[in-house]
Amino acid sequence: MLPPATPGVQYAQVRTLVNPPPLGDALANQRREDGPVNSTSPAKKAGFRALWIVVPGVIFFGILAAATFEKGGPPQRGDAAPAFEGQVLGSSEVLSSEDLKGRPMVINFWASWCKPCDDEAPMLRQAFERYGDVVTFIGINANDALDDALAKEKEWDLGYDSIRDIDGSISSDFGLTGQPETFFIAADGTVSEHVRGPLFEGDLFILLEALAGTGG
Repeated sequence: MLPPATPGVQYAQVRTLVNPPPLGDALANQRREDGPVNSTSPAKKAGFRALWIVVPGVIFFGILAAATFEKGGPPQRGDAAPAFEGQVLGSSEVLSSEDLKGRPMVINFWASWCKPCDDEAPMLRQAFERYGDVVTFIGINANDALDDALAKEKEWDLGYDSIRDIDGSISSDFGLTGQPETFFIAADGTVSEHVRGPLFEGDLFILLEALAGTGG
């Protein structure tokens, strides 16, 4: 667990929750000057594609919000981190929290459509390179198309595995309300810190330095 707040040290602040991208301009421009957009036009196809992305996301986060309210929110500092299990992205291997216990851990929830996830990826790669010997890093990919998730993982080249939260159960257990969200888990399996929204470099490395110290 992190020590009490120290003057001069700023920890990551809660940011506005990140939801799937809004509908594009295609839906706002359904008619041309000479009449309705043809059913096979690129604009209409783009609109349908946007709906396929946004509607499942709205449903997904609505379910998570209801589940989180019922459970009383995400685990707090000092609480035992929820157990999890999932298939490794791009592999048939199944990975569980039981396989990872005994070491400090960073759990980062992400999706391919999440712009702040893109922004924090280079920091996470650098963090893994610096602390990967003493801290386990794991990504949780949720509310995402498999092909998009695979492409994004290849683009980021983080160096550590992500698992798929196909049915949303992991996200629900952790009280997820948006992406990205990151949990810092001490070596004894308790929650050390929870950051809603994007990570910031200075805060990330302060948190990791303290987290690494819980490994003994």
